[in-house]
Amino acid sequence: MPARAFPVEAVRDLVGILRTLYAHAAAERGPDTRRLALIRKLATELQRATAMAAPHDPGTAPCERAIELAENAAARVAEVLEDLDVHVPAGWNPTTESLLRTASARVAGRSRKRGPTERELRWACGKNRR
Repeated sequence: MPARAFPVEAVRDLVGILRTLYAHAAAERGPDTRRLALIRKLATELQRATAMAAPHDPGTAPCERAIELAENAAARVAEVLEDLDVHVPAGWNPTTESLLRTASARVAGRSRKRGPTERELRWACGKNRR
């Protein structure tokens, strides 16, 4: 089995999303300090994992540990969305949840790529062309 490389780009993207969510949540009237602390903690854990993996080759123990840290932090991103039914800030919607889940899945190496539609398949086979 080939050694797993650290998902640098996926982690970077997720940190960027967390930064945006933090800025949005902090700008609210009466921001939820618990949510802000969680977002800050997860972004810090992801950045620490990136720094840990940077000097090491894929397959080495430090790189594997960094991947584990990043995956654990990514798995906890859903906690940012908890209690939304109690306090739903402006701009939070299912699209936000979907965005976070996709970014987290990329860190864990489970990106959800859309397959071609039936129409796209027919077109590729030449059955839909005029």
